[in-house]
Amino acid sequence: MRLIWNIDNWEKPSGHPWKKENKNKKTSYENKFGFGHEEWLFNPRYLIDGYQYGYVRGVEKAKLKKEKIDELHLFTISPQKEFYYVGVLKNTLRVLENSNDQTNLDKLKEQFNEEELEELKLVNADYNEFKKVGKTYNIKFRLEDAMILDTPIPISVDILKFHRYQPYILKDEINDIIKNVINESRYKLIFNEGKAKEKRTYNAQRSRVSTLINSLHTKILRKLYDVLSKENKNKLSAELSRVNNKIIDLLEKTGQNKYIFYEIKTHNSGLLNIREALGQIMEYALFDDRIVPKKLVIVGPGKLNEKAKNYLNRLKTIIELNLEYWSYDSETDKFIKY
Repeated sequence: MRLIWNIDNWEKPSGHPWKKENKNKKTSYENKFGFGHEEWLFNPRYLIDGYQYGYVRGVEKAKLKKEKIDELHLFTISPQKEFYYVGVLKNTLRVLENSNDQTNLDKLKEQFNEEELEELKLVNADYNEFKKVGKTYNIKFRLEDAMILDTPIPISVDILKFHRYQPYILKDEINDIIKNVINESRYKLIFNEGKAKEKRTYNAQRSRVSTLINSLHTKILRKLYDVLSKENKNKLSAELSRVNNKIIDLLEKTGQNKYIFYEIKTHNSGLLNIREALGQIMEYALFDDRIVPKKLVIVGPGKLNEKAKNYLNRLKTIIELNLEYWSYDSETDKFIKY
């Protein structure tokens, strides 16, 4: 079943273009009101009595003869019409009106109405519509029965066949794609030498800001790739390798299962670049226990002042990893290594 597009991990509404004049037209709910009820699907507020309560539009349209859905696979479609696999909910139970769930639903609606309204106001959605209909629920599931990807994965399907908010039975072709996506081997580091022509990944950035960031990111990545290519003969991978389903900015292979990891950030503050990159680069380097990380390098345009240098040195001592920060100087077109 399809979920509305969301860049906040379906924990809160992230905003959609909408117009008041769309309300009487045959168009999608989010184009009428600027939000969808699925956008709170994984919000921890709605966990009660061991179950996560939420809403998936396709459940309403499914002609189900029983209350339990053994496997409910979720996908979404980006504004660029790209398909992404979100994850699977197992042993999902339908929430029915006048059922034993009604007491829990009443509690949820009483507790969080104001928070939901504020979240809608923050993304300029039609919160007056929400006041009329309230929060909607039609499923519940246990989190331990869910396999939700940290980052949705692009999948190749026919957009003309799978685009509506309705349930689809998995056929062999789609089933094979899903099995490949959730295969355990995808969580291992997969090294592919060379440079990506186009980076296709789930983008959690606003379009205008994303364009500016990607331009600088691409410039730094190209320069870094060129410098490393001239410095040694190690194999390089620029936005072509993955670990835990996430694309690594740049990976340098120094030997059998031995790598140097590079993560690029684009802030003018070197300290902010370290703060944002550290969790990512450590995950890339340490998630696959077969890998020996020889060095972790955070790269960005911001320089480090003395306080930041001292912090970096203390950090390297405490975590016992070979960690460096490289500042890219656009005027000299060179990297300063710390």
